[in-house]
Amino acid sequence: MGWEARRGGQYYYEKVRVGKRVVSHYVGSGLLGECAATLARQQQLEQTRQRLAIRAKREEIDAVVGDVVAVYAGIETLTRAVLTLAGYHQHDRHWRKRRKAVTNDD
Repeated sequence: MGWEARRGGQYYYEKVRVGKRVVSHYVGSGLLGECAATLARQQQLEQTRQRLAIRAKREEIDAVVGDVVAVYAGIETLTRAVLTLAGYHQHDRHWRKRRKAVTNDD
């Protein structure tokens, strides 16, 4: 989007993608061009503001997810230690009680 100098005057054009091509659409010159340019700039600023807000929210969520992952890792380590001390072992991702060894004390 922008002003272009053509035939000795300033004209405002909007660029629109149509398939793989970019096509220029004439909007106007003078006051109409100024209004269209101002509106386009406001829309760009609003889109930028929205992108920044989304990025900030994602960073906030990522921080919380990082904390949850850390807590989960701690819980998993603690659970593994308690079950191992209680005589369990892991077989195919399932915890099973270890069998008592059979001794021949004859």
